[in-house]
Amino acid sequence: ELADPEADEMFVVDTMRNRKQKMDDLSDAFIILPGGIGTLEEFFEIWTAKYLGFHKKPVVVCDPDGVFEQLRVALDYLVDLNFMNLKQEAHISWCRDIPSALKAIGL
Repeated sequence: ELADPEADEMFVVDTMRNRKQKMDDLSDAFIILPGGIGTLEEFFEIWTAKYLGFHKKPVVVCDPDGVFEQLRVALDYLVDLNFMNLKQEAHISWCRDIPSALKAIGL
């Protein structure tokens, strides 16, 4: 990857897992914006970690254009089928705009 010459800070790590751990350690909250497979992988990892009690940081999906609407439907369906429970789903806040996302994380 290329370093951003205007970055105020840079952390160099050896592995992707170390990269994620560094982001976890430095974060006060997690706001998920529409993205692809990497975004989904990180979303599920952060969400699972919260459910398992590894952190108590807010997890918010900010989806202004409804990109993840079908994902939300699928998650609701997993609850209906008893593969998930409402306690797990309750660890996520869903919103449609940045002001709502900031409010959901307490700003």
